[in-house]
Amino acid sequence: MKKLQYLLFFTVMHFYTCIAQSLIKDNNVDNSIDNVVKPLFKEDGPGAVILVSKKGEIIYHKAFGMSNLELNTDTNLNTVYRIASNTKPFTAVAVLKLCEQGELSLEDPITKFIKDYPVYGNNIIQVKHLLSHTSGIKNYNELNNFNKELEYSHETFINLFKHEDMDFSPGSDFKYSNSGYYILGYIIELVTGKTYSEYLNDTFFKPLGMTNTRVDDVHAIIPGRAEGYYQENYGFSKSNYMGNTFSSTPAGGILSTASDIHKWYKALYNGEIISESYLKKATQFYNLTNGEKARTGFAWFLGALNDSLFITHDGSDLGFYSSLVYYPKQDVFVVMLTNCNWVNGGEYINIPHRLAGILLDIDYYANYISNKYITDFKKIEGLYTSQTNENLILFSNNNELYIQSNDGRQSRLFEIEKNIFYSESNYYTLTWLKGSENLKSQVVIYDGDKRSFDWMSHINKKTD
Repeated sequence: MKKLQYLLFFTVMHFYTCIAQSLIKDNNVDNSIDNVVKPLFKEDGPGAVILVSKKGEIIYHKAFGMSNLELNTDTNLNTVYRIASNTKPFTAVAVLKLCEQGELSLEDPITKFIKDYPVYGNNIIQVKHLLSHTSGIKNYNELNNFNKELEYSHETFINLFKHEDMDFSPGSDFKYSNSGYYILGYIIELVTGKTYSEYLNDTFFKPLGMTNTRVDDVHAIIPGRAEGYYQENYGFSKSNYMGNTFSSTPAGGILSTASDIHKWYKALYNGEIISESYLKKATQFYNLTNGEKARTGFAWFLGALNDSLFITHDGSDLGFYSSLVYYPKQDVFVVMLTNCNWVNGGEYINIPHRLAGILLDIDYYANYISNKYITDFKKIEGLYTSQTNENLILFSNNNELYIQSNDGRQSRLFEIEKNIFYSESNYYTLTWLKGSENLKSQVVIYDGDKRSFDWMSHINKKTD
């Protein structure tokens, strides 16, 4: 009898010890995440909602700051944000579902749906090219005649870019294109007989209980919707007005909450939306015709943190920024939604990756960014001048690359791919193109999806 009592005693003690250890671990994770996030979002500034889950269970879900500065409204867990380009995975999955149902094919040419779309020689643009950003279609953000404040019919909007020169032959290269995703949304409407909004609502949002998710409408009263802001030198300003064509675009027009987006990704990887085979097509690198791989699958960008594979996407427009990352093998998911795309100089851009690193016990900076390619920064250093005679200086210090703008502000640049960098205190990506005997080195800066002016070096940089 005594042996049984001892056994029962130690079993109970072991049980409570495990619970205590689990609580300590959960508190440590919570505190570690707070230490990263809290300094970025002030109580009286634009806010954010951040959700972290592991094995499908939410382990961190908090709101910060304010959803509306004018009305002094605090952010809460159900605050509705514009998710911008994080709309694209929804559009891609909608197309894949129609393919799975036999309504579409990845090989379908877009001329099957838009009869008068120009075909240049053998440059046949297919649905798969639109999904993978390999179509060569000019991005409408780059066009001088694009005005996000106007409202267009589908035909009028597509006419803005369909007669522009192709950037490259379909399937031969990668270039991020909002135009391609606008066309995909139009194809969804032509195939289903529903509007893009109706199809997503009927097929995904309602069945999955995503009650706070919808396609944007500038004329609609949407409870809980946050106001978008930009951070300026003097403080914050409201985002610009937009017409319904841009607000509801299949390239960036969804409104949602962090918890709804978590529902979506959980259902997606549980096989509730599309089959495993189609999901696999979407989440593996797309093969270019030259044998190289694109930077994406269908919609998602792909990568690895210390050999842990992930899918990721972000979005930024009209005073909003969204970012998420998912590690399928470890089932770790992080999403961050904010209503300001310049908070603290853009330091929050990599937050989901850093938070996932906490759960995976991996230092994001040490294992993914810092010295990943060990570029010889000396070959990049120098003075660069834009077409408008603005100057910027690239310089290195202790094997770290920095950029200095016209006004003297300096920011560290992190190399995320070979010769591709992002600024830790500004929201942009910088690409360095090496020079040759007859061509000066070039710096190209992308502010969100939009290409800025190119900067040319003052001296030729002959590099290997």
